[in-house]
Amino acid sequence: MHVRPEPAHALALNLRSRLLAACVALAVLVVAPSVSATEPTAHVTWRASVRWSDNILGAPKPGPNVPENAPRPVADLGFEFTPGGALVYLGGRARWVLGYSHPMLLYVRHPLAHSSGDALTFAGSFVATPLDGVDVEASLVRSTSTLNSLVEPTAERIVGPVRSAAANLVRASSAVRHRHEWSERWQSLADLRMILAMPLDDGAGLFTLSGALAARVLHARHAFDLAATALYGRVVGGARATTTRVDSSQLLLGPELRWTWDVTTRFSTQATLGVVAPVVGLSEVTTRPVATAYVGYDHQGYAATVGYARAYVPSSLSAQLFFSDTFSLRGRVPVSREYFLDVLSGTGLSRSRMLDTVRGLDSGAVTTFVLDAGLAFARPRWPQLLLSYQWTHQVGPAAGQLLLPSFDRSVVSLGVEFMFPPPSAWTLTPMGVRRRVDGNDKSAGER
Repeated sequence: MHVRPEPAHALALNLRSRLLAACVALAVLVVAPSVSATEPTAHVTWRASVRWSDNILGAPKPGPNVPENAPRPVADLGFEFTPGGALVYLGGRARWVLGYSHPMLLYVRHPLAHSSGDALTFAGSFVATPLDGVDVEASLVRSTSTLNSLVEPTAERIVGPVRSAAANLVRASSAVRHRHEWSERWQSLADLRMILAMPLDDGAGLFTLSGALAARVLHARHAFDLAATALYGRVVGGARATTTRVDSSQLLLGPELRWTWDVTTRFSTQATLGVVAPVVGLSEVTTRPVATAYVGYDHQGYAATVGYARAYVPSSLSAQLFFSDTFSLRGRVPVSREYFLDVLSGTGLSRSRMLDTVRGLDSGAVTTFVLDAGLAFARPRWPQLLLSYQWTHQVGPAAGQLLLPSFDRSVVSLGVEFMFPPPSAWTLTPMGVRRRVDGNDKSAGER
């Protein structure tokens, strides 16, 4: 027995219109009450780069197990242009950024690989009451896997499986974090995150909803959390979403312990330990341990982070839920304060395994390694320049597997990015990379 899926085009277009309306409504709500105090400022944004890659589509390595009709690695020179705009509001009880961009990637010798996209994003931090703080992030992105997989070096991201070839994707995501202070020592934390990734063809997509409720106790520079976590995932849309199972839903629940320690104003650490058990779906999977470990340093332009994570991770590119072990190392070193030059580096290694075969996809392990290195010109209120190199090495789950293939790719790029008029030095740090107890990593610049 099969359940007839919703058409991917209809679902994606309906989602796009509803989320766009919600973003506009949210913008009106946050702008309207603040006009009397501080006006939002409008800015033009622009990013451009020239890049060369020896494998622009992430095609599999040639070999005896690769089908003859599989794409072959091709090298080309590409030009990326990303015009956009942003509204920035820096009030006393609310700070937010609403932005839109239109990335375009054009190749010299392979016009069929041209790609473009649209991105609507919102990030804000609000003081609801003297005891309540709320952070909100939301995005609606249309892009291709070619644009997504050619990421900017040293980006704060989770290294994960890279999909081959190009596919039009729509990705909607939102995250809300609430913190309530019951006393000087006790707090409650609540997180809710949603991701919907849909291809704009007859392929299947993935919807995930995750949340966590935690009680926190503070002691000196330490924070101890006891949390209950939940992750719901479901295959949506697409003719390929119907196979032998009627219901593709997956629900995972588990407790988690967290310890965060601000060793000094420069050093911080965080560790978590928990277990996750399947409640709906994934009946063949036993209870699994999950854990994270993090050490960070940030002082006068010098920055370094080392992290490890073992967790369930939804992949927007492949629209699958993976159980991944991920290691990352990132750094930033000023080499000339007179000329505002910084050296950046990033290394990531992940081993991921898809745990749902409802669409008949290979569920073997995928190993992905990414190495980034770059030289940045980062003078405040000036255009930012970045010369970078990135190498990606992936070992797919099976010989001849085309969706998540084994491949190598090198990318050399030179890019420029600026915002006009330049905003204040304040920028909001994404929620996923904030770890300090004192909150000093919530934003950069003015606080």
